[in-house]
Amino acid sequence: MFRWIDRFVRNDRTYIVPNGAGVAFGFLFFILLFMGAALNRPLLQLIGFMIAIPYLSAMVQSNSNVKDLKIRILESPLAPAGATVEARVVLEQSGRGTSRKISIRVRGDSDSGRLMIERVAPGEPVEVRVPLGSFIRGFHPFPDLVVSSGHPIGMFHTWKRFRPELGLWIHPAPVGSLPWRQEPAKEEDSRLEYREHRQVGPGDSLSRIDWKRFAKDKERLFRVYEDDPARKVVLSWEGVRHLPVEEALSQMTRWLLDAERGGVEATVDAPFTRGPVTRHSMKAHLRALASYGEAG
Repeated sequence: MFRWIDRFVRNDRTYIVPNGAGVAFGFLFFILLFMGAALNRPLLQLIGFMIAIPYLSAMVQSNSNVKDLKIRILESPLAPAGATVEARVVLEQSGRGTSRKISIRVRGDSDSGRLMIERVAPGEPVEVRVPLGSFIRGFHPFPDLVVSSGHPIGMFHTWKRFRPELGLWIHPAPVGSLPWRQEPAKEEDSRLEYREHRQVGPGDSLSRIDWKRFAKDKERLFRVYEDDPARKVVLSWEGVRHLPVEEALSQMTRWLLDAERGGVEATVDAPFTRGPVTRHSMKAHLRALASYGEAG
């Protein structure tokens, strides 16, 4: 998981429209005022004004519920193709009031994609994980987010759209079963000092498996030595270039993630990215795999 810049997101103006109940309530208000004036019935006019008070109050509260909300994007996974990407989003109330019954979703998503937040008070930011959907390999603009509310009594729908000026890097799905290439040992195992056992991984030499331990416990373990050259592997494009492009990229991604998670000392050797596999270099390697073949 890689951190993005922590910053507020630019937002549009706040929009508010009456829903079905709001339209009916407003229609009733105007009918009562019209009939009271036409028939000279002050009581009807008074009832109309009494109805208007909660109607206008609900409109003001619904607008205030959303108007002063701000959001910040904290971070998002650098996700594989086809997986659901989630973004860490923080909602903050910059006004004096407390926002209630707030929903946030990706623009264009159905109601099933909404996340509900019960309360956002001043000085009490709320963090949520917003599902952004799944994407194909490549670079994609961050989708617009919509924050909305119908609180307090559901007669108005108020919303505001946020436009993050960020992007999503979607790397290939980590799929493949080819072994990676290992650098040849520079010394015989007998001249190296034993250090530990570890689980057998992709591309491990059969000669390094502790067969005596396997015969006893039926557990395949790999013998690791101090300054063990067998732990150094090369994630080479030459080893996958015979595959279709997307399969080759998926295999490279699988190697890369396996090496990083397993703590294997490895180096990437490809025309579009080169260098050691470390926690700090993973972002650059995965972005290179994500953007391979794209113009510019």
